[in-house]
Amino acid sequence: MSAILKQRKLFTTKIFEITDKSLKVSIKKWFNYVEDEFTFEEVTTKTTRKQSINMYAFIPGLLCLIGLVITTISHFKQEKDAS
Repeated sequence: MSAILKQRKLFTTKIFEITDKSLKVSIKKWFNYVEDEFTFEEVTTKTTRKQSINMYAFIPGLLCLIGLVITTISHFKQEKDAS
C-alpha cells in the first residue's frame, strides 16, 4: 500500500510516494527530472535513481536564444541611415 502526494508550482512538479520501505521523491522541472529514494532507516543517505535533462524543452529554448542573439547583433550592426 502506498500514499502519493503531488505538489505543483508554476514550473515545478514534485511527487512524494510513501511505500512500505521507503519514501520516493520525484522532482520535474523544465530542463531536468530527478528521482530519489530514501529508506526509513537511514533518512540522511539518499540514492539518486534517475536524472535526465528534458530535451523537449531545452532544444527549442536554445534555438530561441540563438535567434535572439543573432537578431540583436544584426540590429546593432545595421547602418544608422538604413531603415
